[in-house]
Amino acid sequence: SRQSAPASRTPVALELLQGHPLLSLCSPESLRWLASVSTCEQLSVQESVVFTGSQVIVMLSGVLRAFISGSDGRQLTLVHLAAPGLWVDSAVGNPASVQGSAMTCCSILQIQTESFFSVLSKEPRLALCVLKDVCARSQAMVQVTTASLEPAAPRLAAHLLKLLELFGQPTQSGMRLHLPLSQEALAQGIGVVRRSVERILHDFRKRGFISVRKGWIVVHSMEALRQQAAAIETNDCRRETSHRRY
Repeated sequence: SRQSAPASRTPVALELLQGHPLLSLCSPESLRWLASVSTCEQLSVQESVVFTGSQVIVMLSGVLRAFISGSDGRQLTLVHLAAPGLWVDSAVGNPASVQGSAMTCCSILQIQTESFFSVLSKEPRLALCVLKDVCARSQAMVQVTTASLEPAAPRLAAHLLKLLELFGQPTQSGMRLHLPLSQEALAQGIGVVRRSVERILHDFRKRGFISVRKGWIVVHSMEALRQQAAAIETNDCRRETSHRRY
């Protein structure tokens, strides 16, 4: 992936902010101010953006995969950002090494952090929505980090279920993942090597859970996939119970 060029950024029209479900909570004065300090950027598939503390990212359309990279080059997906979500985590203490990769064509808004926080101090309804969004994503990241300790098969099952929520398309034979993903991309999604994903997908196909047709994954048994992913929740409960004992 490559980082998008600044030349693709354009000034933001006030009408664009007024149509956003979260930002539209602001007063007209705040919206005009945000429009003056924001830029809009178009990302093509697999184009990347770095999440730093200097800017807040607001999703206008499409889906971004937020991830971190290990010293060995492997990637671990933290969360999928879809419109109308936003990313302020880097500005409130999360690592600046988090990157985003466009899973579909995306339109994003970049707002200067100081300006955004200044607006939050005057707009309690927006501030509450942002707080809820950050808390929910922080919880999701904790789950991802915990899941990284689990075997790869339930992690891949859980990852496929999350992707199906965003890109699932019902068909006569099952739920089709309407997103062309290579085994390498799936491996990056759960922080394992490609050969592990190849082995697990082969096992899922053999057991009739899924099939791969012309590069598209079709899930024939959502329940079987949920049962595979449930191993993570079971182990989470065991760990929580163990912690309470001490």
